[in-house]
Amino acid sequence: MQTVIFYTKLGCSNCDKAYRLLMDLAYDRPLKIDIVDVTHAHNHELKPKYENRIPVISILQAETELQWPFSAAEVSDYLG
Repeated sequence: MQTVIFYTKLGCSNCDKAYRLLMDLAYDRPLKIDIVDVTHAHNHELKPKYENRIPVISILQAETELQWPFSAAEVSDYLG
């Protein structure tokens, strides 16, 4: 099962769209989605890197990340 890290924050409408897109893809392939709220106090080191780029999708095996805007086809290609 492939693990996807989904960087997000509360109240982000683009994040909601991106999450629904990920969930739709998860019907066709096994995905474990780790949701990381970059504004949460425990993630203070991530806020400067991601706050203005979210939503962002990352997989451990890739050297790159996919940031919004992206389509279902782009996410599928990124996930391999």
